[in-house]
Amino acid sequence: MNSSRKKLIAGIAISAGVLAGCGGQGASTQHKDAHSVRLVSWGTNEQIKLFRASLAKFTKKTGIAVQVIQEPGTNYAQKINAQILSKSLPDIFWCQNSMAQDLGRQGKLFNWSDYASGKASGATDAGLDITKFSPGAVDTYRTPDGGLAGIPNEANTYGVFYNIDAFRTAGVPLPTADWTWDQMFADAKALTIKHNGKVTRTGMQQVWGLLNSPPGMAFYSVSNGGAPLAKQKSLVGVTSLQADPKLVEGTQKLATAIKAGYITGPDFTGANTEGQFINGQVPMVFGGQWISSDFFAAKPKMSWGYAPLPHGTAGQVAPAEANGFCSPKDLANPTDTWKVIAWMDVHAFNDAYSQDPIAPIAYLPGSQGYFQALDRDGSAGKSVADTVRAELANPNKLGTTLLDPWSSKSGNITTATWNPALQHDKNIDAAVHSWISKNQALIDGH
Repeated sequence: MNSSRKKLIAGIAISAGVLAGCGGQGASTQHKDAHSVRLVSWGTNEQIKLFRASLAKFTKKTGIAVQVIQEPGTNYAQKINAQILSKSLPDIFWCQNSMAQDLGRQGKLFNWSDYASGKASGATDAGLDITKFSPGAVDTYRTPDGGLAGIPNEANTYGVFYNIDAFRTAGVPLPTADWTWDQMFADAKALTIKHNGKVTRTGMQQVWGLLNSPPGMAFYSVSNGGAPLAKQKSLVGVTSLQADPKLVEGTQKLATAIKAGYITGPDFTGANTEGQFINGQVPMVFGGQWISSDFFAAKPKMSWGYAPLPHGTAGQVAPAEANGFCSPKDLANPTDTWKVIAWMDVHAFNDAYSQDPIAPIAYLPGSQGYFQALDRDGSAGKSVADTVRAELANPNKLGTTLLDPWSSKSGNITTATWNPALQHDKNIDAAVHSWISKNQALIDGH
């Protein structure tokens, strides 16, 4: 899997810009054919082929034709904005939590609430049961006014990939399904190598910045009996933020490890990390399950596994993060479109990802094909599958990203206040409270 593809899976906005790719077929959602639905996918050639094959069965069954359009993710947001202005969005386009929330609040997306609840005519005929989604996944698409801006599809989980051979050489016990935060920090320290006081091998590299962020440290807080970053665990409609002592405690532990060189910090890019892991040079890698596809493809000589996010004294907390299907407000054929979305989540991902495993599906019955593919990848595949299954099923979920309008300015506060303290292990308590107070000012002033 190439790097741009992985970034799309990781929750970066998936392109729905189709004007350049659909030629003379027309772009308006106000088409006259009530039995034709246009769906945009960011998938590779192989995935598009598999989606089309599955949807052909859907068309044979329902009489509803589906045009699957492949569109790369370059300049996604600009394309979406242009199509909103020209009222030329497709019937269904991939979206991420933040985009769905933003466009949903602006009243530019179709509200799927009545279909999800079964109130709309024909909704239950599609076979999609809203209660069977991974806990928390649907909440990240609910807008503060009670609307439903999208329907989740591909989900993300997070954890630590580990080099079994490196652990055994160092005499360190392997991570388990119930390993703890303290064990993660201790393992990173034990697997770090220094020469003349200089780190020559970092115990754990991070290729995704969740742990280095305030929402990431909320996982430590809640799993250890502390409060979340906000009472709105999905991080939608946040009215106030809080700095629980456990959040400060976890951030201090992380900062200490970063300063000592055991774990990479917020200024680390991770550009070469996957290759180094494959070559046996990195003992632990923090990231999402999507990285495993590179490891399976590379067939590294060393043995490896995938451990979930660590447990605390109060258990384990899992991420609520998923890409989704969105539709424009002026959707011409909502019932037919709903049936296509339902088929994708219930059938098409199973059909496609049993052959080309990309990501688990937030609709739990729709992940069977993905897990079947992992089962063919031996012990490493089983390790990934076990971790993904556990995190998807975990009801104790937290959002991974601030999703409200005010949060567009939060990144600057993180860069100026949080990151320097985390990187240099200085004034952690003050930095955490400063970050909270400055973001609270954004909330109050919005």
